[in-house]
Amino acid sequence: MKTIIKKVWHLSLIIGLRFLGLFIVMSVLSAYALNLEGATPTLVGLAVGGYALTQAALQVPFGVLSDKIGRKKAILIGLLIFAAGSVVAAVADDIYTLLIGRFLQGAGAIGAVVIAMISDHVKEEERAHAMAVMGMVIA
Repeated sequence: MKTIIKKVWHLSLIIGLRFLGLFIVMSVLSAYALNLEGATPTLVGLAVGGYALTQAALQVPFGVLSDKIGRKKAILIGLLIFAAGSVVAAVADDIYTLLIGRFLQGAGAIGAVVIAMISDHVKEEERAHAMAVMGMVIA
């Protein structure tokens, strides 16, 4: 059990911290976005859901990319895109800039690649424990 935790701890921490940052922002995002220039309830809803839309659309292409260039490089690229989106969203003074930031954040979502990398690093019989460790870190 301790070996499993050692194998997946760092990867779980990466995804857990990314989720933490997202969920802290989610509680105030719609109230904040409504005060931005050009904001309408529809655009605010798109800003809130835009992350999930781009994440869902790009998980498979990101997985294919990680197969071609390697998991570590794909995770690094994803984290850089996510960070760029976070900066864009943080400095947004209108709803459209916030939308761009949120879409970039979703484009940089690397959850599937992290899960694939965890699966690569543990034996098949240890996989359930490894995913449970990741789940505990995220929760």
